[in-house]
Amino acid sequence: MQSETHETLYGTLADITARIKSALGENDARALIGLAEEHRHVMDSLKGAGLSRDAGLLDRVKETRDQVHEVVAKIHKQRDELGRQLVMFERKKKVSAAYAGNRLTVMSVI
Repeated sequence: MQSETHETLYGTLADITARIKSALGENDARALIGLAEEHRHVMDSLKGAGLSRDAGLLDRVKETRDQVHEVVAKIHKQRDELGRQLVMFERKKKVSAAYAGNRLTVMSVI
């Protein structure tokens, strides 16, 4: 019975992970927020279920862990890329503001 509970929870976790991966590809922030809540709920349920002593679940656990790590790496990559884009946007904004400010100064001299 305990093995069935763990198997179900790991299956649900794998499904959520696949949906998160898809939502990341679609840049669907609203879906990601809901999926994060589902993920938290499943992780709490796994914690509440305790450790399983069923060696037959080991492959399932490893597979799910690898899927989760893959998605986490993708999230980190997208976060870093977004950070770089924001820095570039701010730099462009400052350059444009500086150019516009200098242009107004030159225009007032003329």
